[in-house]
Amino acid sequence: MGVLNVGFFGGAFDPPHKGHEEIAFLSVSLLELDKLYICPTGGVLGDKRSGASNYKKRLQMATAAFSEIQKAKVVDWEQNEETSYTFDTVSNLIKNVSQPSNFFVIIGMDSFLSIRSWKNYKQLLELVNVVVFPRVGVSGLVAETLVCRLKKDGVNPDNLVFVKNNIVDVSSSGIKRSGVDVNKYLTKSVSDLLFKED
Repeated sequence: MGVLNVGFFGGAFDPPHKGHEEIAFLSVSLLELDKLYICPTGGVLGDKRSGASNYKKRLQMATAAFSEIQKAKVVDWEQNEETSYTFDTVSNLIKNVSQPSNFFVIIGMDSFLSIRSWKNYKQLLELVNVVVFPRVGVSGLVAETLVCRLKKDGVNPDNLVFVKNNIVDVSSSGIKRSGVDVNKYLTKSVSDLLFKED
């Protein structure tokens, strides 16, 4: 029995856009993943931001967005949590995979820049490889500075992987602004769900 490569990609996905889809597709390909779990964040999101879609709708949109990506599976592991933490969800994932595995947590550069505020971020970086996708407008120098700070925190930088591929420059919040051509950034099934009345 060989070693599995297992990926975890969490986020609000409100809505999941073509940039998210591209990250998922590239993750499976570049990391040679046997399985990529895509997990919309827990229900607290709706309390934090006006205009946020509820958990059920975000789960439906994510399922629609990633349905064509081989080896990707949308999961509802955080549906009952008031506040969800990547460390807790990924720790449970690791416990429940019985086969020897390499684990990869996939994030965008904007998330990486706040990683020192994450719950148990040092322990997370010991358990998994954190794979960081670039964001337009964020220089490599900013990331390098943060890597140096992480080293001072005692974090092993060998578990950080920086992807060079350019990703569609779009944000979920930007898509919700009026006047944006959503068809440019969302697949039709996601767009239909986004604007459907709850």
